[in-house]
Amino acid sequence: ILAVSEVSWLRMNPPVELVDYWNQAYQEMDFISNKIQLLEQYGYSPLGHIVLPENCWIEEYYLPLQQRFEDFIMRNGKEAELLVQIELDEMDLYHQYKDFYSYGFYIAKKTK
Repeated sequence: ILAVSEVSWLRMNPPVELVDYWNQAYQEMDFISNKIQLLEQYGYSPLGHIVLPENCWIEEYYLPLQQRFEDFIMRNGKEAELLVQIELDEMDLYHQYKDFYSYGFYIAKKTK
């Protein structure tokens, strides 16, 4: 059994700004249907998938990350500020375009 999460497009025609960001950040981003086809191509039979809800992004990922920013910058200086800004930019994009993407959680069974 394989269980994997992958950031995935949820809607067609995402804004150019968002596509540009994800093309740079994670070129393997694709639509759920294409992720499922990829599993099948590699000999897996999909058992199911879910799309992680908004609270997983905000409450379980972004909020705890934000709470560590100040300490991270204090311990690591100027270089850390750049990394924090990259994360803040991603957070802004998520808040603005969350209807277009999320993490898909895929479960499949090896068939070959």
